[in-house]
Amino acid sequence: MAARATSGVAFGAVSTRCRVLLVVVGLLTTVGCGGGSPTSPSTPDIPNPASSTVTLTGFVRETAPTETVPVADARVEVIDPGSGLLTGRFVLTDSRGFYQFPGLSGAVSFRASKDGYEGDSKRVQLTQTLTLDFSLMPSSRKPPRETIIVGQTQTGTVGNSDPTCAGKFFVRPCKRFALVVTSQEGLRARLAWSGGHDLDLELWRDDTFVVASLTCQACGVGSGDETFTAILSPGEYEVRAVLFQGIGAAIPFELTVSRAD
Repeated sequence: MAARATSGVAFGAVSTRCRVLLVVVGLLTTVGCGGGSPTSPSTPDIPNPASSTVTLTGFVRETAPTETVPVADARVEVIDPGSGLLTGRFVLTDSRGFYQFPGLSGAVSFRASKDGYEGDSKRVQLTQTLTLDFSLMPSSRKPPRETIIVGQTQTGTVGNSDPTCAGKFFVRPCKRFALVVTSQEGLRARLAWSGGHDLDLELWRDDTFVVASLTCQACGVGSGDETFTAILSPGEYEVRAVLFQGIGAAIPFELTVSRAD
């Protein structure tokens, strides 16, 4: 299976999953991935210049309990369907949090972001919908995080009742761990669990995606294990154990961060 591109670091052995491979061709569907997974329209993400285009409008506001507060100068940007990376094609919101994005067609994925907030990613079928609102969580409101250090294993649980993380494509329940890197080095992270669940392992720095392991256990691929290796520069990172699909209230897991061999 082909590997998915990431950004910001060199990495090795990043797993792929059928839902991510479907993103490459713009399908983002759960066909063959089991029921209960997030879905979106099966139309290519890439707008067709030859087709008629529309203007998408909407508002970017804060999350509850301040959901009426507009986020001015937020960036609403198109996501590349193959890599999941931001394309540089964006518009900014005005003082009301309002934006207008012209020249779009088909199914397009977007991410709204601004410094001091956790971004929000969404997908819309532009032949059906001409409005799309985003909700950004102030960084000060992020749920409490445990700390994990190199050479340590942390245990925990993740379930549908947990607070969510806004990932590259989906907003899903997650557990967050702060990881401080003091010097540039290669690190390996491993997330392990048992049972027929589908968890993901992601690494972020502030609101910037770094690397992830996204094997599709819900598609029948792999077992209860996600692993990535990355060369990281000094700074504070966030390691996320993300629930993509699971059964039961809370799924126990082990998270280990170690130096790469």
